[in-house]
Amino acid sequence: MSDEPIREKADAAVPAPAPNEGPPEPPEQKVAAAPPVVKPEVERSTLLSRLLQVLFSISVRYKIAGTLIVILSLAVISLGVVTFTQQNAIPAP
Repeated sequence: MSDEPIREKADAAVPAPAPNEGPPEPPEQKVAAAPPVVKPEVERSTLLSRLLQVLFSISVRYKIAGTLIVILSLAVISLGVVTFTQQNAIPAP
């Protein structure tokens, strides 16, 4: 027995490659109409909702830190204003 008849049968079972006639055409695609664009009635409501969404997404530690920074900034500004007005109230010699 030889391996020759087995190889011939294995080669005969493999189909010959089909001739390439070109790239296959893509299937037809249905073009959907774009939905109509709706303008928001009030621009501020969308801005407010986005701002609230950002505020709610921030973690509590950053909310506390931001609040402390705002309070300290307001304190420094008010101290500066008070000091400046008192210096202007003093008459020059």
